Amino acid sequence: MSSIYYISEKADALIKKYDTRDPLALCRELRIQVRYKDLGTAVKAYYFYQSRIKNIVLNSRSGSIVQKVLCAHELGHAVLHGKLAAMRG
Repeated sequence: MSSIYYISEKADALIKKYDTRDPLALCRELRIQVRYKDLGTAVKAYYFYQSRIKNIVLNSRSGSIVQKVLCAHELGHAVLHGKLAAMRG
């Protein structure tokens, strides 16, 4: 199975299960913490896993539409390889 097909299937399954395409709503359903922080101009968003909690940090400087796109991207990291970005402490 190709990577793009696998990713598409995972996304479609989440959309169907939770009846929404809104990445912020999907994060709520999946208990992924979404935080907003001023990350300057170089970093737009990032994902990390700490203390058994999945976290997405979005740059508060970005507009709401850009934040949704970034959230969707980071949600992909959380769903596809959630514990790869583990932090200790």
